[in-house]
Amino acid sequence: MALSRSVEPFSWQIKPESTSHIRIGIGGVPFTLDKRLLAKRSARLATLLDDTPHEDLGRLLHNIPADLETLELIARFCHGFDINMSSENIIPLICLADYLKMTENHSANNLLKAAHVFFEQKILPSWNESIKSLHSAGHTFQQAMQLCLVDACSESLTAKALANPGLLGDPATDLKLDGEDKEDHHRYGKYIQFICNARQRLFVCGRKSEELTSLPLHLYKHIIERMIHGGVPQKNIARSLCLYVKRWICSFRMQRDSQREVIEVVERLLPCKKDLLPCSLLFEMLRISIALEASFVCRNGLEIRIGKQLGQAMVKDLFIPSVCYSNQVECDVETVRRIMQSYFENFESSDASGLVKVAKLMEDFLAETARDGGLKVSAFVSLAEMASSASVGTDRCCDGIYGAVDIYLDKNQHLTESERVNACRVLDFHKMSPRACEHAAQNQRLPLRVTVKALFASQLQLRDAITKEAQQSDYGSGITRVGEEDEGNLGSDEEERIEIEEKMNRRLLESEERGDVEEQCCCHKQKKVSLWREMKKKFCCMSGLNDV
Repeated sequence: MALSRSVEPFSWQIKPESTSHIRIGIGGVPFTLDKRLLAKRSARLATLLDDTPHEDLGRLLHNIPADLETLELIARFCHGFDINMSSENIIPLICLADYLKMTENHSANNLLKAAHVFFEQKILPSWNESIKSLHSAGHTFQQAMQLCLVDACSESLTAKALANPGLLGDPATDLKLDGEDKEDHHRYGKYIQFICNARQRLFVCGRKSEELTSLPLHLYKHIIERMIHGGVPQKNIARSLCLYVKRWICSFRMQRDSQREVIEVVERLLPCKKDLLPCSLLFEMLRISIALEASFVCRNGLEIRIGKQLGQAMVKDLFIPSVCYSNQVECDVETVRRIMQSYFENFESSDASGLVKVAKLMEDFLAETARDGGLKVSAFVSLAEMASSASVGTDRCCDGIYGAVDIYLDKNQHLTESERVNACRVLDFHKMSPRACEHAAQNQRLPLRVTVKALFASQLQLRDAITKEAQQSDYGSGITRVGEEDEGNLGSDEEERIEIEEKMNRRLLESEERGDVEEQCCCHKQKKVSLWREMKKKFCCMSGLNDV
């Protein structure tokens, strides 16, 4: 057999070894072929030899889509030997046979027809064989697209996924993520450690889905787009997309730019319907996109998807790092704000339970972040304002926000007076329970101005409660008389309250101007106790002075 290979390095070239042989250099490796036998099977080579017998064939065949293994199969076929076709070589073999025009018109029982028959009968009917054959496309991808080989595999895989969506994996909503230590959100560290943690948190996929997600991005994207247009269930497509993220984002073999491209493509392909993916998984993908510095469109798309199902989130999900390359990472407050905004923009239910759930989530998140001794006042205030706005439209009290403020002041005792006042500006004592107001009125960690407001709010709540109870205890003809007396009392009480408040404010301002902090604190304690005792006396609710 006039077939040989040498070990001498060669670039792309074809040189005459004899009058009946040509030597082709493939990837720096020379390859010798019999011109006569090859021309007998290849219409392209026969035409070139007839038209330009003395021309350098290296310039004429420089675009030949071949590698050593495929070219050796062609040579074996031309020399009359049997060749072993498989899913690993069928696509490159068809591409090269088509390029050389090894058709039935040129020679009976030629290679192109035999390869097509094998592809249609052995490859397309099988899910696994179709995926394996796509892996072999490699550098012949463009030609395989032109010959519709990729489309044929895509259509075959789509038909099988329609008949059995489980081939793409179980619905993602049935998945459970591995447990996480909540402290992990505070120490994402360097990028490599972040990706390593993500590898552990993303779920494990099944064998068949692994094979689909093992395809390169350009092939996987093409197939998923076909499946989307073909009507494959969205929940299964979403599952497969997330498995693809798990496989390639957590692969240390991929370059950072390639990983970024993966997360951006996957986000574009994710179905728009909500509740297809666990909220925790969407948060994980968002953190990965931040770590990879993905495009704004990608991050914004994930934020919108999260916002639509924020009620499913847990406190640990909201810990989104703003930077992933330093040892100390601040929570990305603006990202949380945008997610909250997206939630309210997409909230359409008449049931307020969803709002209550999100309000409770934000309060718990605020309390968790308040325990971070390094959290800046501005960041804490921003989070507190979000937690406060989340309660709008609900009848729930805001004791959770007060609890978070108390925790924050306790963990950050180094704050100045103005910073403490700023941290407390989100407190609305009119929306707090009587018990929380009473606690705030006696809380020495709060600034003086804030405790005065808490004291007045507590007094007003006590007065309203006693008045309401007194009105409910009246019967018959005494209702009008008592009601009139109460109105007079309420009027005088309101005037007295205003007068006391004005006196207290004047005293505070005078104390602040003098800079006498000790006198200010002493005045605060005395006034707080005396006012509290007087209000209890007024509403006849003291059993003894020692109750205070």
